[in-house]
Amino acid sequence: MSNPFLEKIEPFLLSDQKIVQEFVLQALKEYPLTPAEWTNRVLEMALHSEERRIDLLLGCNQVL
Repeated sequence: MSNPFLEKIEPFLLSDQKIVQEFVLQALKEYPLTPAEWTNRVLEMALHSEERRIDLLLGCNQVL
């Protein structure tokens, strides 16, 4: 990956902090070149985190 924006935001993609992850998902919603792999990673996290599932799925829905 040679995109500076994606390189800076990737470490926060799967953050345990809800507000950070909401910010990242919102930023990716506005960014047209979000890798499909990232959506898959967030969906996997949603499958394994029952308490965060709804937030993550809503965030992914906005990014797609």
